[in-house]
Amino acid sequence: MLWALWLNDQHKAAKLHLEFDILKSAPVNAKITDGNGKERIILREFLSPNKLYTLDAGYREYKLFQEIIDANSSFVARLQDNVSWDTI
Repeated sequence: MLWALWLNDQHKAAKLHLEFDILKSAPVNAKITDGNGKERIILREFLSPNKLYTLDAGYREYKLFQEIIDANSSFVARLQDNVSWDTI
């Protein structure tokens, strides 16, 4: 997998982007990219209705959150501790 040499000899990586269906107990979509692959871009490719996406803080982009809602899905996301919010 020579394409995984994304930075230099000390930084080699491949990244697996995986969509897992808990009810089926099986992966339903996957894509392998170089270690510098952009998670948010791949998630946008995977978006589909009736899903619950669990996201790490690296996915924090409010436009992406809205795109998930617009795709008729939901999300749970971990945010950095410096985010501000209003309780509705």
